Amino acid sequence: MNKTAVLVRILLAGSEGKTASAAWVDADQGCAGYGGLSRQERFEMDCEYRSLLHKRLLPRHWDSLIARYTLDTAERGHAIKGLGRVIATHAHQHFKFYAVLTWAEPQKPGADGKRSSAILQANIYDMNLWDDN
Repeated sequence: MNKTAVLVRILLAGSEGKTASAAWVDADQGCAGYGGLSRQERFEMDCEYRSLLHKRLLPRHWDSLIARYTLDTAERGHAIKGLGRVIATHAHQHFKFYAVLTWAEPQKPGADGKRSSAILQANIYDMNLWDDN
């Protein structure tokens, strides 16, 4: 499992999306129990890492991790709003929101943006439409 997948698994651990978290733990079965740990022990370790990251990181850094890497949509939306409030720029609020949103959810390849996963509409990535009016 790559580093990003491990980070996603840690960020999901203990969040409201318990079933998604369990799926990510199960996806790591190819690692021979992750050093001999059981599924439950690995989940508990991920919860501890999540708690440690949340305590040690600045709120804007925590929101950045959540906005970019978590799969929990409610938590992601809260983090995106939080980042929109702390970004220092002369741009208007509408522009900042779209900039944070498209950073958090980059455009994915596919025919006309159609994929099985939820993605943003293709026109959201057009900066010409980010005008305040």
